[in-house]
Amino acid sequence: MGGLIVLLGQDAHSYIRPGWQAEAEQSESAPARDEGAQRIALMLERVARTGFTPASSRRALRALDDPQQQAERPQALMTLGILGSVSSRPLLENVARHGILKERCAAVLALGELGSQVAGADLLLMELLSDPAVEVAECALYALLLTRPEVGRARAAAYTESPEHCLHAVAEPLAQWIDGRLSMGATPALRQLSLRWEAARAFGTVDGVSWRMLQVQRLSENEVLLDQLVLPRAAELGSSVVRDHLLEMLLEPVPRPIAVRAAVIAMPAELDELIASGLWARQVSMSFSLDDPLIQSLRGVLQPVVMDDDSHIPKRAGQRPASVLVPLVKRDEWRVLLTRRPLHMSTHAGQIAFPGGRTEAGETPGAGALRETREEVGVAEKDIHLLGRLASFNAVSDFKVTPFVGVLNPQAEIIPCVREVEEVVEVPFAFFMDKANHVPRTIEFEGISHQLYDMPWPEAGNPSWHVWGMTAMMLYRLYERLNP
Repeated sequence: MGGLIVLLGQDAHSYIRPGWQAEAEQSESAPARDEGAQRIALMLERVARTGFTPASSRRALRALDDPQQQAERPQALMTLGILGSVSSRPLLENVARHGILKERCAAVLALGELGSQVAGADLLLMELLSDPAVEVAECALYALLLTRPEVGRARAAAYTESPEHCLHAVAEPLAQWIDGRLSMGATPALRQLSLRWEAARAFGTVDGVSWRMLQVQRLSENEVLLDQLVLPRAAELGSSVVRDHLLEMLLEPVPRPIAVRAAVIAMPAELDELIASGLWARQVSMSFSLDDPLIQSLRGVLQPVVMDDDSHIPKRAGQRPASVLVPLVKRDEWRVLLTRRPLHMSTHAGQIAFPGGRTEAGETPGAGALRETREEVGVAEKDIHLLGRLASFNAVSDFKVTPFVGVLNPQAEIIPCVREVEEVVEVPFAFFMDKANHVPRTIEFEGISHQLYDMPWPEAGNPSWHVWGMTAMMLYRLYERLNP
């Protein structure tokens, strides 16, 4: 399986826990490094889910010959390297020398995946260490460390001692990466992890099945999407069975909006008769009362939505205004809606977050929180009832963040924006309000020690739902307000 398996061993999970995580927490306490450790852990866990088959090689070769699949050429090249396709070495070497930048980097990393099984491959890597394209030279150094560790370490040591050399910045982090000390400074290694994941999605398997099949399985489990696709089409059939099914859905305590729309298509006359007779009236209920004990408690401790001061306005040079929504929704119990950001995001990649973002010019913080919620998870402003706000935070990312607390209409459809949201989860509010679930942690920020609390959510079944950072700070501040 090439260089990455040499680095990680047969079980990638054993490589990343628990020892490495403990070491990372002790040696990297700054928030930015904390974020980097989380991001690397997620990338390694993703790689552990990937696999490749002989068919992957055939598909990759076809993609390289298909002008319509130009965008997938880097992933195809990486696939050939991962599978140890020695016969593809001339192709990889040719692209490494003469391809466009992205393809050259992928081909060099693929040569690193081939490992030491290909005699003489290190000669090209040594040559590329002097390539004018710094990204290619960086990838060549990492590939050399994988294929000829003793030669790669000697080169890395020399570059580390030469501050003027273009590879000085990555030389030491890459050598440390090979030793198991991982950091965001090893950019070619991060590129390799990302490319390996993308290659598996395009030509291999994730969790033992093709990525396309995995997405189909996920879609088949999404009842809201199935309703959106199936019910309107079924309604056009005019079948009595379909009408009976829609009638049952209409008579539910709170019928789903899509069922009403489908009924208008399938049985408009019958629907008119039901309404005229008074036997049915569409009910849209928020499924909670403003007299609910939690609502009353929150209203008593939150600041007003309308701001009569300038506490939310950035005071420091370069600081920008932002706002988020802490969304509560009443299901079987009160729950908090959280999102996980995709790994490709330039900031806070892979983190657990509330819907939110930068406040636009001329926009109030409350309006910004509502707009961001609509853009990220598809819940419209009309389906959100703002209860109040918490005091604004100074984030390490140079944002002044104002958190608002609001209640979602439980009938509102959650439609995540795939560009900004990898996944959505609803966690019981009581979990975050239980002190036993608060894990203390101390960090240094601007020369001052701060006590923070992480809140890992165990029911999600994986560390991707480790709630920390600004999100955990907001939840802890809510806890403090409700439990003085």
